[in-house]
Amino acid sequence: EEFICENCGNKVPKLGYSCRNHCPVCLYSKHVDVNPGDRAESCHGLLEPIGLEINNKKGYVIISKCKKCGAIRKNKVAEDDDMEKVISLSAKQIKSWEEGTDAVCCQISKKFETNVSVPDKKRKKRFVLSVFSMLF
Repeated sequence: EEFICENCGNKVPKLGYSCRNHCPVCLYSKHVDVNPGDRAESCHGLLEPIGLEINNKKGYVIISKCKKCGAIRKNKVAEDDDMEKVISLSAKQIKSWEEGTDAVCCQISKKFETNVSVPDKKRKKRFVLSVFSMLF
């Protein structure tokens, strides 16, 4: 069904091939479903796009967090979504990963049973980006 985005005011048309669940311009959604399409959620908060993941079956998936209750929801990227916004979500993730490089190093140390320590901030950024590029 067609709707007006509560975040940016864009008139969002019906998708056609699937149920539309987010704005293609700003990628925001509304927390209205308990299960996809049921409209049974009472929260009705705005779902802010916070990240991106790649799913083997669905392709790119937007990760959103409800600004009202904090719930995490996932929506498949639609064909007409603003791809620059979608790409910016991955950059947003890299930034948050940069801020948590110590945790990343710690997890890698545990996984490979070795000590990973990157004391220099500039090198840490490069290290995290190289780990990120290996994963995707």
